[in-house]
Amino acid sequence: MIGKTMDESFIGLEGTSPFQTLDLIHSSRFENIVKALTGQCEWKQVIDGDDELKQRLETQGIENHDSRASIPWDDATLLFISGKKIGLEGQLDVGLSRERFGRFPYGNGSALDYLIEWIRPPKGRDSEFDTIFESLQQLNNRLPEHLSLGNAGLHMRGWISVEEVKQLRRNLTGRNWTPAFDEPLDGGCRDVVKHLSAHLRSAEKRTAGLLLRSHN
Repeated sequence: MIGKTMDESFIGLEGTSPFQTLDLIHSSRFENIVKALTGQCEWKQVIDGDDELKQRLETQGIENHDSRASIPWDDATLLFISGKKIGLEGQLDVGLSRERFGRFPYGNGSALDYLIEWIRPPKGRDSEFDTIFESLQQLNNRLPEHLSLGNAGLHMRGWISVEEVKQLRRNLTGRNWTPAFDEPLDGGCRDVVKHLSAHLRSAEKRTAGLLLRSHN
């Protein structure tokens, strides 16, 4: 390993707002809305079977929600407001991991970008590593632009389902990955995995998926 230690790298970042955050989402609803907004099913199929979604939209002033055309929001805003868990069930119990994951002291500030760049497969673990890598990519960048960028600076990047949360947590805690020998931050990959795993455990406890958002 070369370069600074993690503690040295975080000096000066205390108290700064996270560059990226992870939110809990209603996994099946989020996926169904993505399908509706990408033409894989009709909006009516989503709304007809989800009374809680109807109520949520009504509390936001949307009385007529039977068709997509009757909702005056952009696609990303509709997806975010409809799919994000709110209230007590939307709270992530991750402590300082929110800040440590949210503003990473390398490159563009993205912990996931760092992990994806510097994580490697151990010998004989290619299949397990590929599963980890695919899930990280899905969480980092899964949404097309019209579902990613919304009003008021909304920028959603990617998401993973309840089952993908469970699978990724299990795979990250096993011996299915290793940091590159020349990673620039000593302990960087392990630090990202530690704080990402805290989010994964909290999401699994809440039976939720995870959504990654960027902030300007």
